[in-house]
Amino acid sequence: MTFKPTSKSDRVIIVDFNHMAHNFSYAGVKLSRTMKVNGVSQVVDTTIANGTIKNIFNWSKGGKHPTVVCFDRPCPCRKAYFMKEQPTGVDGEYKGKRESMGNSMFEGVSLAQDLLEKGGVKCVYMHNWEADDLVFLAIQRAKEQYPNHYIDVITNDADMLPLVDEQVSVFFRSKKFTWAESKDLEKNRYIQVTPSNFQEVVEGLSAFNNLYVPYNTLLLYKILRGDSADGIVSPFPKGSMSPRRLATLIWQMQHGKLNDRYSLLFPKGSNIPYGVKELATKDEYAFSDDEDAIYIDEHAFVLDADGLPRTVDIDNPSFTLHHTVSTSIVILVKRLLLKRLRLLVKRVELR
Repeated sequence: MTFKPTSKSDRVIIVDFNHMAHNFSYAGVKLSRTMKVNGVSQVVDTTIANGTIKNIFNWSKGGKHPTVVCFDRPCPCRKAYFMKEQPTGVDGEYKGKRESMGNSMFEGVSLAQDLLEKGGVKCVYMHNWEADDLVFLAIQRAKEQYPNHYIDVITNDADMLPLVDEQVSVFFRSKKFTWAESKDLEKNRYIQVTPSNFQEVVEGLSAFNNLYVPYNTLLLYKILRGDSADGIVSPFPKGSMSPRRLATLIWQMQHGKLNDRYSLLFPKGSNIPYGVKELATKDEYAFSDDEDAIYIDEHAFVLDADGLPRTVDIDNPSFTLHHTVSTSIVILVKRLLLKRLRLLVKRVELR
C-alpha cells in the first residue's frame, strides 16, 4: 500500500504505557487524593495516573488524533519457553533480572488504565503479551484504518526503533534532549526518530557506541552480533565478529559485495567506514619483502605527481581516492629513496 499523506497534522498516536509508569513512579513529587474504593474511603496514590493521562491528552491534541495505549501483561508462557530452550541463558529465565512491578506501581497503572478507558481512550492488553508486541499489531491496524496518516510511537524501548519507516516515527525517550521535525510535534524529553536521523540516533546509544548501524539494519545487527537480553545467539564463533567485520558485512549487504581487490576505509579509532580502498598487490607496485622493509598499517596512500606514495590523513577524508594503495602492504621506503638518489647521482654525472 502506497503512503500518500495529505497533511503533517494527520497522525495516529500509539503509546507504550509502562515506561511512563516507571518515570512517574520514581519522580520526586507524589500526588494523592481520597477516593472511595469498593465503597470505602481511602487515600489513593494518583501520581502515575495524573502524569500519564496528562501526557496522553496533550499528545493526542485533546483527543483529535486517534490514540491507542498498550499495556504489559505477565508472560509466563514466554518465560517457560526460555527456561526450556535456554536453561542457562538469559539470567536463568526470560528477562530474569528485571524487577517485578511493585504493588503501588501496579495499582497506579490499573487506576490510569481504568480512567483512560472511562474517558474513551482505546487501551490494549493481553495475557502473555508484552506492550511492544501489541505496539507492532497496533501499527499494522493503523496502517489499514488510516493509510495516509503519520503514526507516532512513543516509547523508551530501543527494540521498537526497527519499526521506523516513511509513515512511522518512534518518539524515543531521552534524558537530555527534545527534538522533532517541527515544533508542534515535540514531546518533552523525546527524540523523533525517522529514516533520515535513524543512524545518528542509534549510533549515539551506549549499546551501539562507535558502531556502524545505518537505517533499517538494527535487527540484522542484533542477529549478526547476538543479543543476550533477547536470547539471540550469534551464528558466528564467539569473539570472531569484530565491530569492523560487522560494519563490512552490513555495508556490503547495503551496497553490494566488494570484490577481492577492495576493502572499506576506516578512520583511526573508528568502526564506521567512510570510503573504499583498492587492495593492490605487491607485484603490481614492484614491491617485495626484505629485511629493511617498513610496515605501515592503518593508513591509506595515494601516489603523488612523482609516482611516490603519499600518506593520507584518514581523520580528514577530504581527498580524492585515485590510484589508492591499500593498508597493510609493504612499502619499501628505503628502496624508493635509494632509487631516487641514484637518479640524482646520474644527473650529476651527466653534467
